[in-house]
Amino acid sequence: MLHLPEPDRRAAQEVLRKLTGSNPDLIAAVIVEAGGDVQVEMAAGEEAVKLVDLGPLARRLAERLGGRGGGRGSRASLRVPAGSVSRLEDELASLLEESTSQQG
Repeated sequence: MLHLPEPDRRAAQEVLRKLTGSNPDLIAAVIVEAGGDVQVEMAAGEEAVKLVDLGPLARRLAERLGGRGGGRGSRASLRVPAGSVSRLEDELASLLEESTSQQG
């Protein structure tokens, strides 16, 4: 998980594209501060996306953190209150574990 202090969604998406392009098993998230909220951009490499669809995962994560989100397949984004960032990594890990265990 990478944290960018400025609201630059394109930079976040470029970082994710490079990371997942060279690491097909990777699921990555970039946190971008956006005023009183936090934007989270997520991407999955071509192998990782076989295990989890990021759209539903982003929606569930956003719901748990009091925000909203969505996406499809290998890309997703969500916006959550800045105060929920401390829970973000744990909630994401929990949802990823739930999603991948349902696949196996």
